[in-house]
Amino acid sequence: MSTPGAFNTTAPSGSDSHWKVAGTTAPQLLLSSSRDARSHASIYNDAQGSLYITFGGGAVNALSVTGTFDVKLTSGSYYELPKPIWTGEIWGIWDTAGGWARIFSVGID
Repeated sequence: MSTPGAFNTTAPSGSDSHWKVAGTTAPQLLLSSSRDARSHASIYNDAQGSLYITFGGGAVNALSVTGTFDVKLTSGSYYELPKPIWTGEIWGIWDTAGGWARIFSVGID
């Protein structure tokens, strides 16, 4: 498991994992790397500001005029990835620094 407060978001090997990523506004952060065997994933925004999430390698531009993102989690929000489960990268950026994204994933290879 990654060290609390560290920006290393590489989840450990095993069947399920919990980890957290520190809330920041720049640069955008990798919340979860690609996992072919992922069968479930959820994210809880335990940060002061909103967390903007995008799936895949594209940039999160939620704070720009275009507002490019897939999911917006306000402070205290919870999100479960729908089925069929996304197995690619999950990226995020906050509009206010402070707090954490708490990630739970099942079926990590």
